[in-house]
Amino acid sequence: MLVRTADLAEAEGRELRRMTVRVAVACGIAAAATVAAVTGLALLLGSLYLVCAPALGTAGAAGVAGAVSLALAGGLAWLAHRIVR
Repeated sequence: MLVRTADLAEAEGRELRRMTVRVAVACGIAAAATVAAVTGLALLLGSLYLVCAPALGTAGAAGVAGAVSLALAGGLAWLAHRIVR
């Protein structure tokens, strides 16, 4: 009985180590994807500002870019709320 318990503990330890590595790799990939998404969003909002600036002026272009950013953030917050519920 003691040998079987030790074998089970050893097998579970190997599985825990394997799953820990998988979770760590997934977290690293998620962090890299987050950095890429934030960079892409910043560039898109910057390009929106540059497109709107000649027609609306700097204040108007900043307002449009900010409104788009807030709408996107609100939509994502709503989506996260729906997923959690």
